[in-house]
Amino acid sequence: MTAPSLPLHRFEHRAMNTEFELLLGCEDRELAESASRAAFEELDELEGELSRFRPGSDIWRLNQAAAGEPISLGLAAWDCLGLARDVFEATAGAFDVSVGPLFALWREESGRPKKSEVAAVLARCGLDKLVFDESRLTVTPSTDGMRFDLGGVGKGYALDQVAISLRQEWGLSSALLNAGSSTVLAFGPYENQAGWPIDAGPHEIRLDGNALGCSGTEVKGAHILDPRSGQPIRADARNIWVLAPNASLADALSTACMLLSPPELDALEKRHADLQILRPGTE
Repeated sequence: MTAPSLPLHRFEHRAMNTEFELLLGCEDRELAESASRAAFEELDELEGELSRFRPGSDIWRLNQAAAGEPISLGLAAWDCLGLARDVFEATAGAFDVSVGPLFALWREESGRPKKSEVAAVLARCGLDKLVFDESRLTVTPSTDGMRFDLGGVGKGYALDQVAISLRQEWGLSSALLNAGSSTVLAFGPYENQAGWPIDAGPHEIRLDGNALGCSGTEVKGAHILDPRSGQPIRADARNIWVLAPNASLADALSTACMLLSPPELDALEKRHADLQILRPGTE
């Protein structure tokens, strides 16, 4: 006999410059409301730690640091920077949260920056220029003028942390968490079926205990800069979806995969069996 499906309760909250949406499967509406309030408080706390705009936040302090100055981090910033470093290495630098100076250069220039200007800025970018000390939870920039932005991983990290809280602290068994429609995480059944149905362009998948990240140029155009060349991605580049074990990884890799060639995408999938990269024309 099939068990009745759980009622769904929808909640929204703005944080990290995007809209977060929670769909919680729960018999008790009051319990779902309490869980959503706690989740949104957690989101706000994480934004306070990770935002480069918040004076005193971990990332704000790191962006003020001089070469050789160690900066102590909380666990959230440490986790995000550590994952960013891993993706930086796995993608040969295609994902880099230290490209703040590069974005600043393109914003400041009315036209295309000179090659010499781009080269000078790239000398201050690269997560290989950030030294990690796990015993002290510190990071130390090895050059002056580095600038970090966790926008490519922070939202996914926030979804992961909220999902842990909803399951472990509130006992929820079914939920879908969405950050700005670019990163989605879900767990548990949906209407008595295994996983939550998600449209990924030409693909339809079901999420259950994993996450999907999407990146493209349809909405913002050429808003993605290639950290390897310092140049914008083509404005006609097509969307890519990344299915990953957690939202942090899906968030980061969906951006990086926009910059990788088809052979590089194939090699990345072969090296990481828990990843699936969905592109137009693939199954």
